[in-house]
Amino acid sequence: MSLIRGRLPTQRVELLGVVLLTLGMMGLLWWNRDSPAAATIVLTTVEALLPVALALVAAGLLASDPLLELLLTVPQPAPKTLLQRLVVVVVIGSLLAGGLLLMAKGWAVPLPQTGARLLLFWLSPALFWAGVTVWGAIWRGQMLDGVGLGLGLWAIAFFAIPLIEPWCRALGPSQTCPAALWSPLLSLVRPFDPWWMANRVGLLVVGIGLLGAALRLAADEQRLLQA
Repeated sequence: MSLIRGRLPTQRVELLGVVLLTLGMMGLLWWNRDSPAAATIVLTTVEALLPVALALVAAGLLASDPLLELLLTVPQPAPKTLLQRLVVVVVIGSLLAGGLLLMAKGWAVPLPQTGARLLLFWLSPALFWAGVTVWGAIWRGQMLDGVGLGLGLWAIAFFAIPLIEPWCRALGPSQTCPAALWSPLLSLVRPFDPWWMANRVGLLVVGIGLLGAALRLAADEQRLLQA
């Protein structure tokens, strides 16, 4: 707890909300553990809900700090502060997602991937959405801009699912669905797609690239003046 207070001085309430959301989904999973809906609950949580929820928290890791507090009381460069806070957020998210996946494994919930690939259900979209919101917040100098960018793109991906599904349904299991390949929510549309791993790797690369760009922008104090 002291680590969270030290590294995330203004995001504790938001993190509590994310934890409560995850606990609620764990309860829903327990209630439906013998139902065919159990796999959908797991995938929806670790791919669609938890990553974007933590990304919204990440949008304020620097952009919500008062400038003087950030530049005068933190005895290190702003990019290093941002990186340390990102690590804390990713670790918290990994613990929450890992706990849910372990519950699913204990109840023998059938998931489309196994082993180390299970981590990519969470990690790939998590880094992607974090990259989008953090980069947007620092580039524009306002936390709400990063939040709006993340929510806008997430809404497009989510509401595109009913439009994509008919295209994918007409294809055989050994064929990839180009209409869904771009989606950060691919596992909800076509979890057995042959190019699923390519989608995960692509999200990781884009997310890490955006986070790298955000770290470079964080070195510009003039941008932080707008936060």
